[in-house]
Amino acid sequence: MNDTRSPRPTHSLAGALLLASLGACGLFGSSGGGGGGSSVASTQRAYALDSEFFVSGRWLVYHASESQTGLFGTDFNLDGDFQDSIAAVVDMLGAGEFLPLNPMRPGGGVAIEKMAVVGDEIFLVVDEDKDGFNWNGDASTTDLVLLHWTLFAPTTTLVATLDPASDVVSVSGRLYFTEFDDPAATALMPGETSLRFVTEAAPTTPVTIADEDVSRTLHPAIHAEDEGVLFLTIDESADLVDLNLDTDMSDGFSLALLDTTDPAEVVQTVGRALENADTPVRARNTGANDWLVAFAVHEGSEGATNLNDPALFPGAWQPPQCAGLDDVDTFDAVLHFLHFAAWSVDPANNPPVNTGLGGRDKLLAVRGTGGSPGFVATLSAEVLEGECPMNGDGDPVPAGTGDTVFRYVEAVQPAGAVTEIQVAPETSSSLILAVEKFIGTTDGVTDLNDRFVIVVDEGKDGRDHDLDTGSDNDLVAWLDPNAATPVWVFNHSATGAASFTGTSWMDVPRDRNSVPPTEAVLPMTFLESVFGFPLNPGDGDTIDRLPVFARFDPTDADGDMDFVGPPVTMALNNPGLAMVNGFALFMVDEAADNRDWNADGTRNDIVLVRTNLSNPTLVNTLFLTTIRNNSNGFFNPQMTSDGQVGMAFRHDESNVALDLNADGDTTDRVIRWVRPL
Repeated sequence: MNDTRSPRPTHSLAGALLLASLGACGLFGSSGGGGGGSSVASTQRAYALDSEFFVSGRWLVYHASESQTGLFGTDFNLDGDFQDSIAAVVDMLGAGEFLPLNPMRPGGGVAIEKMAVVGDEIFLVVDEDKDGFNWNGDASTTDLVLLHWTLFAPTTTLVATLDPASDVVSVSGRLYFTEFDDPAATALMPGETSLRFVTEAAPTTPVTIADEDVSRTLHPAIHAEDEGVLFLTIDESADLVDLNLDTDMSDGFSLALLDTTDPAEVVQTVGRALENADTPVRARNTGANDWLVAFAVHEGSEGATNLNDPALFPGAWQPPQCAGLDDVDTFDAVLHFLHFAAWSVDPANNPPVNTGLGGRDKLLAVRGTGGSPGFVATLSAEVLEGECPMNGDGDPVPAGTGDTVFRYVEAVQPAGAVTEIQVAPETSSSLILAVEKFIGTTDGVTDLNDRFVIVVDEGKDGRDHDLDTGSDNDLVAWLDPNAATPVWVFNHSATGAASFTGTSWMDVPRDRNSVPPTEAVLPMTFLESVFGFPLNPGDGDTIDRLPVFARFDPTDADGDMDFVGPPVTMALNNPGLAMVNGFALFMVDEAADNRDWNADGTRNDIVLVRTNLSNPTLVNTLFLTTIRNNSNGFFNPQMTSDGQVGMAFRHDESNVALDLNADGDTTDRVIRWVRPL
């Protein structure tokens, strides 16, 4: 539904229009500027393809490639081959680049599978077989082990032998992991789990986390972490337990939760099973030691129970056009929620709530106001929901794939112990919209400052939301579920005039739950074609994609979503984008922007620029480095930052014909990093 508020001067797009005017007036300085104090540095070693790298505080950690570093490769860990990925650490505050070394192989690095950081402590996950070294000194040389290293006491030390089925996660100032339970050595005692944590203060002293049931032992695997909640799964067949009470012990992903903000907390089982290791989850913090927790329960793992059978719910539970189109199968993933604090203290009277909404792809949660307990949401595929056209567009679902629609429900917890809860999601077709889920890193939906933000595909939705008859666009819309009468807002102009936002890419929000909400930013592309006006000076067309940093600014009287950003054209298919220390860094296509940013005499490069988020004008957007010269092949830089010190990205030497890591060739992929100033 379009916004029909009374006319007032626009706030949402005035910034973009103003920036275009300033650029046209010549206030932008040299496009080939050196970056205003920011300098881009390269790692000393080639980056191992298809491996992770990340930034945590002052540290950039990455996998150095033996085979690609040097003209003929380099055996960093001295195991006699050139096939390993070696742990490498960069101190972005200036101490340099380091290889954590094996103290038993002087000068030799360590082959790794994964790395994690807690404060200034670096942790390495190592496959002994690949590293060619028996770290834990047992009879096997094929274990997965956890090692510790720090620049301030640089001896690589064994922490634990890991369960290869689990993961390691840094959260709440601790590193959580699952230790391998070896009955031949020291088996778990009743009441213990194999879940452990270490801290920055005691990085080599694992602490055992207890189970809520003192009579059993559990071996949880780490599934995910969100806002301080650790989602765990237990393989019932391995622990010989029936945690979801479906009369079998065959479910491999029975859910458990842990409050990581309390180091004395225990593992609590939920009594519901997920489908697999990719099942979505969400935890929205609502207070001290409390969260609104959302998760998708698998019908097949719940004794083949039809959890979205309309017979379980009130008659008004289904959209009216779905009458007679009941879901009858038992292989869906169905949205459930619980309120953590109440459930943790009294799970019998505060059990998980079945919403009946199918959703495998994405889960969201927002806090409630005015006494509301909050709201949970998901993406539902019509073809899996009784083949019903839930958004009311009359699609012949059985003949095609149907739409993927956004659905939400208030997270009301009924009083008393129950098994299946009767809840009433929104059923009006005006609130059920078809989503373009292939949009950036968010699947086309996210939550920002306790509002839902989605990208609606007009073509799939069968409705013309931006009133431009004959053209289907991917439009940004938002909804405040706490409003007295919730509506999807498409028209982002506070004047009442037509002012819609189209996007081709939307990233994960930065500080999406921040207070005040001005600190929360949702990066996305802004399509001139939808706006209908050329915004970047000099090219005169309306086909460009500009970077905007959407936010809800409480200082604006309209309370609307604002889209601020510089009038610059982003790279078409992969804009990249990272935010750190009040700056945003992204890629620009010189040809589309009609500007020679790197002053090399051409306008066909891909370059990295940065802009000041507090005032993202053209004059505050400066060139940092060239990503691709002229016709050289394109490459995904995969930018990353935790927002604290610096940003890092992958770079292909062949794209710029430079030996960035000074190893004698120009064929490597390296990690580059910058501290914006």
